Amino acid sequence: MQLIDRAEISKLSHSARQGYAALLILMACCALYVAYLFGEMTFREYQLNTRYSREGIKAEGLVTGFRFFQATGKNPERHTGYHPNVTFTTPNGPVILKASIGEPLTSAAQQQFWLGREVHVLYLPDQPDRARVLEWPTEFSQSLMLMTAFMFSISMLVLYFARVMWPSTAK
Repeated sequence: MQLIDRAEISKLSHSARQGYAALLILMACCALYVAYLFGEMTFREYQLNTRYSREGIKAEGLVTGFRFFQATGKNPERHTGYHPNVTFTTPNGPVILKASIGEPLTSAAQQQFWLGREVHVLYLPDQPDRARVLEWPTEFSQSLMLMTAFMFSISMLVLYFARVMWPSTAK
């Protein structure tokens, strides 16, 4: 099986080859834009983690309960469910952090697993209510990096196809 059949491509007219190549370039630009968006989200998450690592104060927190969140908009069932409340102490007193694990906890077993569990928290001295729990799964940023790499790879492949499709100037 051949990925690109240059004999078939050579049978196309000059303008058809240019049209297909332009379409492939447009598709590659769209994929690169999506890769840029995923990369930007990954970079912002990295910057935030770096700031918390550099300036944050470590504290021990305790999952003390859960709150129900009803999402609206596109795919609300994906974000609707129970999210943990983490209580930790700062020099100014206790703080209840409305945390998120990423996806809501939907089963009683998941909630029971986390209830009463001690977790490590990083908070900024000037914003303790915006703390970050260190133990939650980090699939979010790993999947963003994979999606960025995937979209970039697809873009490069499509640009290669566009180069092969573009008519040769040599006669």
